Amino acid sequence: MPSRLIGAMVVTALGVQPPTPSVDTHPDLSRPKCRATDFTAERTLDRFREILASTTSLEVGLRRGIGLTYQPTPTVGLVHDEVKCRAAVAALNGHFETPDVARSVYLYDLGTEYAVEDPEYGTESEYRGIRIFGRNWQYRGTLLTF
Repeated sequence: MPSRLIGAMVVTALGVQPPTPSVDTHPDLSRPKCRATDFTAERTLDRFREILASTTSLEVGLRRGIGLTYQPTPTVGLVHDEVKCRAAVAALNGHFETPDVARSVYLYDLGTEYAVEDPEYGTESEYRGIRIFGRNWQYRGTLLTF
């Protein structure tokens, strides 16, 4: 089944609350903050490329709903820079008000924004939450994917 992203406003309208973190709250500074490229990352990158470069009304509406801008597909990629991933972890922990949670994240460069996913957060749910942040790490919204 193809991966589908849903805008956060749909989730809010349905009253779905994000699950409680199920991650390690004992920081391990030696643990890498960036997750390696794998099937999940590649599939998510393909979907982001589709959303950000598409001109169909569905993807344009989704892009506008979350505040993303059109991007040519070569500008979308997975980040492996530990400094940026540490900043992403700090932004995610700030958003969830969980300052001591150790995380390894997928960090997607969307051209004008970042998308951050901690796949260990919310594993009880059918959906994976991907948080969108501006380049200054200000939270913009959440996309959900299967």
